[in-house]
Amino acid sequence: QNVQHASIPFQNNIEPSPPNQFDTTTLSSQFKTGFLNPTPPPTPPPPAKPSTYVSDASCVSSRSEQRDQDSAHSKVPQVNEDIERQIQLNNLQIQFLHGQLQQQQEQKQQQQQQQQQAEDDIEDYALEPVITARYPKEDYPDQPLNIRLPQFCHPEGTDFIFPTREYKMPRIHHFVLTDSLGGKQYGTCLTVYEEFFPPGKEGEEYREKKKKDKSLPTFYAPRVLCLLSTYPYLSSFRTYLTQLYRLATSTNVMTAPIERYVQNICSEIPAPPPGAFEVKLNILGSTVRFWAPPADQPIPYVS
Repeated sequence: QNVQHASIPFQNNIEPSPPNQFDTTTLSSQFKTGFLNPTPPPTPPPPAKPSTYVSDASCVSSRSEQRDQDSAHSKVPQVNEDIERQIQLNNLQIQFLHGQLQQQQEQKQQQQQQQQQAEDDIEDYALEPVITARYPKEDYPDQPLNIRLPQFCHPEGTDFIFPTREYKMPRIHHFVLTDSLGGKQYGTCLTVYEEFFPPGKEGEEYREKKKKDKSLPTFYAPRVLCLLSTYPYLSSFRTYLTQLYRLATSTNVMTAPIERYVQNICSEIPAPPPGAFEVKLNILGSTVRFWAPPADQPIPYVS
């Protein structure tokens, strides 16, 4: 509602009346004139009638929108077909990759089984101790070679010698052979473990596989170097064999084949006579002493 406030003229020469002498008649008439008789609000205009006129531009835009909607609806099935075709291609690729992976796993498993079978065959390969090399090649007339020598070279027994995956450090042991006449031969054996491959085609195949695949296990078999003598130079023979093995395997200072060193100690180094004489031999920085005790001792001497 529109309310018009009536203005009351202000006079400077009018004295203010006491609080109890207000002219209520004038005030009431002024209030009646200004507040109780407001001007009526203006009448709102009538609502506009909706126009039924449609321009050509709106018709064209409506037809283009309808055409776009129709084309969009027509493209929906084609998009769905493309998506389904792509899903089918992805499924085929997944199946193909899964088949390849399964085939590779089967091949790998088959190779592992074959490898395990080959390793088991090597581990089950029973080794028979034989003499592969000797010096001298012929027996001495008074000291023939004992046919049981391989058994003494393997004190753990010759019936249970198999390749092993565990490498063992070299070791020394001694034994004494006694013939029918009471003669003695003192043996000193150095046992080392060397890489082993089965003889024949199986060993060659495993050797080639091991060159390509370093993860294949290495098998070791014992090899024994034995020195026989009628003199009980046990500690000297022990030192000589140990240094000879070091010289042949872990150094580059060997100037002659190992057979030359064997020939030197067996045929060229003289045995000292009993008493105060000794023979010294230098090999790889170590001095090997050969000394025989006096022959008239009441107790047999063994170094």
